[in-house]
Amino acid sequence: QPIVNNFTRKVMPIHDLLGIEGSSHPENTCVSIMSYNVLADSYCTKKNHSQALGYELDWSYRKNNIIERINHYQPNFLALQELEQSAIKQEDIPQYSIIYSKRPSKLDGCGLYYNTERFEIVKDPQTIFFNDVVKKYPQVCRRKNAKFRTDHIAVIACFKDLENNHIIWVACAHLFWNPVYEEVKLIQAHYLLEYIQELIGKDDPLLIAGDFNSLPESRVYHYYSTGQIPTSLNAANMYTNVINYKHRLELTSSYSVLNEPLSTNTRDFAGCIDYIWYNSQLSVSHLLEPHTCEKLLPNAIDPSDHTPIMAWFTYQ
Repeated sequence: QPIVNNFTRKVMPIHDLLGIEGSSHPENTCVSIMSYNVLADSYCTKKNHSQALGYELDWSYRKNNIIERINHYQPNFLALQELEQSAIKQEDIPQYSIIYSKRPSKLDGCGLYYNTERFEIVKDPQTIFFNDVVKKYPQVCRRKNAKFRTDHIAVIACFKDLENNHIIWVACAHLFWNPVYEEVKLIQAHYLLEYIQELIGKDDPLLIAGDFNSLPESRVYHYYSTGQIPTSLNAANMYTNVINYKHRLELTSSYSVLNEPLSTNTRDFAGCIDYIWYNSQLSVSHLLEPHTCEKLLPNAIDPSDHTPIMAWFTYQ
């Protein structure tokens, strides 16, 4: 089947949304990142996505559609989740180099791609294994450690911007999916931030992109956006009495200015669970227009059960 391209999502200047003056198009000095859960081939079955036609679930069709999107929007960084090893190779998008880590005992993992004409790695990339929360927080995990071993991961690397010599840290994360176990997602989210805080300098720009499997009203979202868990959301099963849920990273969600529009719409679930977080050393200047998600995902136009999100930033 021919690929059906529909790149109608516009680049939206933040100043238009806030009613202030600014540039209509991102400057060349802006840093851009796209986050996209591409739906691993091993999960893309007729059983899981019965509304889709057979060819719409075929990886070769979906892969070409994904690559068309990447080449159309040309982000500096590309954070892909549910990416199977060698599913999108460097020769598929030669302007990028790839940092890839596979999830333990799974076929998929996280891929962090960067444009080599604009950025170079200055420190070895690191993989954060969320199974390690069992060792990190034994007071929480020792009795029920099976539920905390979800095999989810994040990857993080430090880059130099060849345009201006700025240093910037970029992470790609994928948290546990099950809504019944919010405490697992919260501990994974906390472990990620603790890990990052030990790596970066206090004035280093930071981007964290990924599938957080957490709605805007969740504890994970509140924790990232406020630096703590509000008292109203404390609960014994969240282990707030034994884990100090605080961070100093001053994070903001890129799409918060649009009230976190849908990033997935499937037969079983619709909501915003994908985010691009940035710290106070960056300022968001433009956003990729939200997807309307009128049709169930995936379909002929949309090759995944998530929609890509993308943002442009300036250094502060």
